[in-house]
Amino acid sequence: MRQQRCARVLMAALCLVASAVAGPQDNDVNEHRIRISSSVEMGFWGRVIMNTHLDTEDIRGNTDFATYVTGEASDEVNFNPRDTRLGFKTHSVFDGWHAGLVAEADFYGDNAGNNLTPRLRLGYVKLEKNDLSFRLGQDWIPLGQQNPGMVDFGILAWGGNLWWRVPQLTVRKQSGKFQWLGSLMKHRISNDQESQEKWPWMIGRLAWQSDGHLVAVGAGYRSVEVNGIEYDPFLTVLEFKTGLGGKASIKGELWHGAGHGREFIRYGLDYNPVMADTIRSSGGFVSVHLPMGDRNHFNLGVGLDHPDEEDLSDGVGGIIATAPFVENQVIFANYQRKLSKQFSYGIEVLHIDTEQRDRTNIDSQRFTLSVAYIF
Repeated sequence: MRQQRCARVLMAALCLVASAVAGPQDNDVNEHRIRISSSVEMGFWGRVIMNTHLDTEDIRGNTDFATYVTGEASDEVNFNPRDTRLGFKTHSVFDGWHAGLVAEADFYGDNAGNNLTPRLRLGYVKLEKNDLSFRLGQDWIPLGQQNPGMVDFGILAWGGNLWWRVPQLTVRKQSGKFQWLGSLMKHRISNDQESQEKWPWMIGRLAWQSDGHLVAVGAGYRSVEVNGIEYDPFLTVLEFKTGLGGKASIKGELWHGAGHGREFIRYGLDYNPVMADTIRSSGGFVSVHLPMGDRNHFNLGVGLDHPDEEDLSDGVGGIIATAPFVENQVIFANYQRKLSKQFSYGIEVLHIDTEQRDRTNIDSQRFTLSVAYIF
């Protein structure tokens, strides 16, 4: 019965793909600029988006974006406008320094009663002079900067992609084709664990970039004490991106570490309080982009998040209750088309295979139809 149901859903999705499909990329911005004083220029942008999701099992976890399979369930349809965004930035010059701010919001705040509350996505001040720049505030994490070409808001959260937007103090230095980066970053305090994690992540990254190719290596470390237990989380990341003569491009990340959780959207995979140790993990993703002219784009890829099962042990042969899974793998494909500079639409297919805490595997599919107007 389940195989027949999945087959019907897959056939419906393939029919939609055959018709014409697309989806907005995260960096699709049509910026409008105005001068608000003799020395300050302002730019603003936004988009309204409507995503329609069909899930064959429970992969939402009350997040509205794809994460991992949480259990078996009947087919579910969800209408989701929460990735609607509004943003602005300013720019001014003084004593040779370029100064400004960036602020952007979406509607992934509190979902109580379907009151889709706005929340801060980006909010930072930037200072730049020659090859030196500073960013102070909430920005994308400086380690693991690549993101897959996906329609789904989650972009492989708990699925091999390290990402989040976290308050930080970051300095960058450009030296020819090389960029050096140093950063301190830490979640704002929102619960008892974050209150006890007094020290921020200390991060370094070296990147080489030339003619559409990029290779970067980075590492992070912190030392914290939570509930009387000392932890020493660390993380190493390899990033890569390359173009293939304009016909295709490939990007991705490979990483290994221990104790990296909340700042990288891997909640529940940082510490094992039963065994008083950090949880070691490895993972990564590969994303392939195939452009078909200026308006048509095809993306496909795969991601894997693999915690060390030994570090998930509860000491009596099971898995600790705080761990969301033992392993999670995601395969995705989407086809995107822009009808105009403002209007785009498209479809995406995800296949998620999650090994549960009881060591059984549950797989699920998500089919997304996305429509957006960007201004």
